[in-house]
Amino acid sequence: MGPDTSLALQGKLDIRFARKSGRTILKDAYQSPPLKVSRVLYPENSARAVAYLVETSGGMVSGDTYTYRIHLEENADVTLIPQSAVKVYPQTKAQDTLQEFTVDVENGAVLVLQPDTLIPYKASSFTSRTTVRMSGEASVIWGEILTPGRRERREAWEYQKLDTSFTLWINQELKCLDRLQLEPDKSHPHHIGIMDGCDYYASFWAAGAAAEEADAGALNRHLLIPEGTRAAVTKPEDNIIHMRILSSDLIALKKLWQQAAAYFMQ
Repeated sequence: MGPDTSLALQGKLDIRFARKSGRTILKDAYQSPPLKVSRVLYPENSARAVAYLVETSGGMVSGDTYTYRIHLEENADVTLIPQSAVKVYPQTKAQDTLQEFTVDVENGAVLVLQPDTLIPYKASSFTSRTTVRMSGEASVIWGEILTPGRRERREAWEYQKLDTSFTLWINQELKCLDRLQLEPDKSHPHHIGIMDGCDYYASFWAAGAAAEEADAGALNRHLLIPEGTRAAVTKPEDNIIHMRILSSDLIALKKLWQQAAAYFMQ
């Protein structure tokens, strides 16, 4: 059985990171259930901080809204890692589940968000909105990974709707607005021009200082793209790299995303 859907959750996580004494610290944190942030870790014994984004409810149900606000002050350096996949349970009310990220990154700061998978269950409906506002002298690595649902339970492509958007502002100028909306009942994602026969999708963004010297062709040649996986790299602006990945192998897709991230974090 799924979770009790009688009460929708309004989870909030508001976190601010700052540079202090040569290290990045978690300066402020406001959290309301089921969202939490872990303590800051330094696995490489370096200035870079690592923190986990924790969701304690076990999944999102109809009417849930999760709001994340992330702020990096000047020269902060943070990697954020979701603790687990986002599970979206069947829609039982006339309401979507909604996830919102609002991210602000100041001069010289570096933010890496390592995405985990989104798993929409049968009859679920999910909307995600991400807004990144950054200085051109900052660096942001961001992305998402989408699955067709629980294939092992024969629920692939049986969700109602999946609607995600990514909006990027650099130096207060709108640079990119990327939106993906899938409604399998209306148009099956395997069609050409959507997922083109693949089950898994990922987007990758590198923006700001980290992407200025990058070349789309060089990145594409650097990547080890396995059989059954396709990737397309573009450079829509002088300081933005964007990659889309389609695959029939989730593990291969995740490894390719990590390859791209490592390329920019050397």
